[in-house]
Amino acid sequence: LDQLKSRGYADKYRNTGRKIILAGVNFSSEKREVDEFSVEAVQSA
Repeated sequence: LDQLKSRGYADKYRNTGRKIILAGVNFSSEKREVDEFSVEAVQSA
């Protein structure tokens, strides 16, 4: 989520009045599956 926030991926959707949800997924190259995920709702302006 830090990368999504620092790069401003959601910025262009902030003034749309729609709910914005950031989703981060970490894949394990060793296990070849989802290792960890996190979700965060952000306020639109």
